Amino acid sequence: NIPHICAVFESKKSKISTLMELVALGFVDGKLVPQERELLYEIAHHFGIKREETDSYIEWAARLYLDK
Repeated sequence: NIPHICAVFESKKSKISTLMELVALGFVDGKLVPQERELLYEIAHHFGIKREETDSYIEWAARLYLDK
């Protein structure tokens, strides 16, 4: 389950890196659907990362992967 998996990541750096990779993965097909976004929010919550910070990573990835 998600909380158990998230508990493996101990440092803030590893949590942010993992979340950013997952955000990027969400854009692989060219869009981030609501279910993917909610899953990212859930994972971020278990990492102790606020929704606003998660949104900044999502916005960054959207600019990177969609604005071509």
